[in-house]
Amino acid sequence: MGRIDPSFGVDAFNRAKYKNETETIATAILNLLFAKPGYFPSMPDLGINIQNILYSFWDEVDPTVIKAQIITQCQEFKQYVDDGSLDVIKSTYNEQPLLIVVIPVQVKNTKRRLVIGVTVGENGEIKYNYDYDSSED
Repeated sequence: MGRIDPSFGVDAFNRAKYKNETETIATAILNLLFAKPGYFPSMPDLGINIQNILYSFWDEVDPTVIKAQIITQCQEFKQYVDDGSLDVIKSTYNEQPLLIVVIPVQVKNTKRRLVIGVTVGENGEIKYNYDYDSSED
């Protein structure tokens, strides 16, 4: 059985709500990307603070540095950077900076890629979305 995590709230049957495996994986990666170092006292270096990167000068944002930060946070991703399957892509959306993070994951014994897009909205707020690509290795 895959890993599932509890979620706040209740399901349609008024029982504790649980995230499915894909939601659990995405939430864990999103927590890593958005967390600010020091938010988790027992692991003071945990967190990449991706929102701070988006508020930087866009020309100075280096996807290679972001990949290195991901590896620093989770050594298991190193093999995916080495083989090129983990990627960080700089782009724009509606004339705003857009970071796309592509991370290989395994969901129910199937290799997939989690694609996370993070951008700055019109009012300066951080927006994100994620999806799993439809292609399989």
